[in-house]
Amino acid sequence: MSKLKPRDYVLDIPGDLSSAAFLITAALLVPGSQVKLLNCGLNPTRTGFVKILQQLGARITITNNTTLAA
Repeated sequence: MSKLKPRDYVLDIPGDLSSAAFLITAALLVPGSQVKLLNCGLNPTRTGFVKILQQLGARITITNNTTLAA
């Protein structure tokens, strides 16, 4: 049986954190992998998933957190 080898992929996913939850989880399960989300909406009602993963020890970094509309 051959081992799967990671590849670099660029995927366009709608800008909602819940749409990327599956990929975030997959990256956490595969050692040495990472996911970079660009222009992802961080609606306060949708960030609970990330907060729980961080509490469990996931290394998730949020950068350039800006408010586009208030």
